[in-house]
Amino acid sequence: MTSIYKIKLLFCLSLVLFSCQEAPVGGQTRSMSNQSDSISDFNHFIKRFSSDSVFQVKHCLFPLKIVSLIDPVDEKYSIDFIERIDFSFIDLPSEGNEYQKSGYYTEITSRQADKVSMLLRHNDMGIHVEYVFSLQHKEWFLVEVRDEST
Repeated sequence: MTSIYKIKLLFCLSLVLFSCQEAPVGGQTRSMSNQSDSISDFNHFIKRFSSDSVFQVKHCLFPLKIVSLIDPVDEKYSIDFIERIDFSFIDLPSEGNEYQKSGYYTEITSRQADKVSMLLRHNDMGIHVEYVFSLQHKEWFLVEVRDEST
């Protein structure tokens, strides 16, 4: 074999070998089909989302859908959309947070590989707000807020 053919062969082999590997994410390779990875990523995500206002704005899909309960008896809702300019920081409590002592708490009400619903409640004040997060392009985003507070 001539040297030109050897170089072409090596080049083709290297393309085949390197193009079949997954791109590293955070120093590790991972598969999007693994539900436990996406949920553990969500746990890490929500801690940062709850404490970093810049990160929070970057991880909301605008216009953000806000569904609000108007009449609990007739179950009437209003649907609004807010833009980035009108968005305010959402202070979600986490474990050990002072909110826990004052009666506020959060709980995960629904977990899927690509969607998580988190409920913010208060025992005595009638606060009931659900935050819906969606996994899109390997990142979590807040996509909807449902306020059913009375």
